[in-house]
Amino acid sequence: MSSDPYQAIHLSVVLTRLAGLLARTAVFAAIGGVVMPAMVPAGLACRNAVAAEDGAASEGEVARTEAATAAPADSDSESLDREMAFVEKSIEATDLFNERKLPEALAAFEALLRDYGDLDEDGYASMSLADCLFGMGRLSEARAAYQAVMQNHPGLVKMVQHRLRELELLGEPDENFIAELRAAVASETESAYTLQLQLGRALQKRAMGLLSEAMTAFRSAVATEPDLAHPTRRLVTNQIEILAEIQEDLSALLDRLERHWTPIKTLEEIAAANDESAPQIEGYRAEWTAGRSGSSTVHVEVTLDDQGNVKATANHRPIRLNETQSLIIRRHQERINAILLEAMQAEPAETPAQ
Repeated sequence: MSSDPYQAIHLSVVLTRLAGLLARTAVFAAIGGVVMPAMVPAGLACRNAVAAEDGAASEGEVARTEAATAAPADSDSESLDREMAFVEKSIEATDLFNERKLPEALAAFEALLRDYGDLDEDGYASMSLADCLFGMGRLSEARAAYQAVMQNHPGLVKMVQHRLRELELLGEPDENFIAELRAAVASETESAYTLQLQLGRALQKRAMGLLSEAMTAFRSAVATEPDLAHPTRRLVTNQIEILAEIQEDLSALLDRLERHWTPIKTLEEIAAANDESAPQIEGYRAEWTAGRSGSSTVHVEVTLDDQGNVKATANHRPIRLNETQSLIIRRHQERINAILLEAMQAEPAETPAQ
């Protein structure tokens, strides 16, 4: 988990605890679950030997002595059984979480903390309970649960801070949050990758808010200018339209990224995430002639195959596109397709010819 802050369940913690318990079990099994002669405290062994030799020890005294020596074994056995039960139930709860059965996982972790809270020394169950709440969208409860983990388990402070920043990223980041992220990026080295990602995502969302604010300011300027023939009025109106298009592009990119990262996900889910909402385009082909006045023209043709691969030619000669160029062309085509579909749906339906 420390190497992957997006991995919700610390299975390695469970396995480590399980390995330790198995080692204890092996030692306990080796002595057969009873106190062997060599295990009896020296004082009690001496008392028993003297009493037996003198014939002064009654059967009751011997029984009390045996009970006294056996008690630690019984106590150890109960403690071991309880710890093993805690590990088994932790694994069961972890499986439920990884199967995305979050309500069931939440109930399982709540039961763990209720019945075995004293054994949650590393905060595994407490953190996992908060993760379940996060994944279920119960954000205020998740925030309170994470803060309790941070208070009770100082060793998990950095991990909890990461989760709390993810909660903030679900909303619109403000300047204070961005300043906090910048300070963390400047001071942290171990989690630099994760922090830089969070800063980038926060800045993108902040850019969205600033674009909206800019468009509102321009619309207010247009509304307050009574002169319809003002030379900059049309320029400002065009600016609003272009900013709206940029905002649409940025919004689509933000949605695409956030679906991969939030709510809390495992590495497998991040790797398997796909863009199901992207419009499906089949059999796409476009061609045009490009060139400037007085210069030679170029006949360009672009096609997308069934796998979404972009192929382009200039004057029937192949153009080699790198991955980024192909991605941008696909993105622009998705937007063009969306604009055409929107315009088509806005048109009144034509009456069929009689």
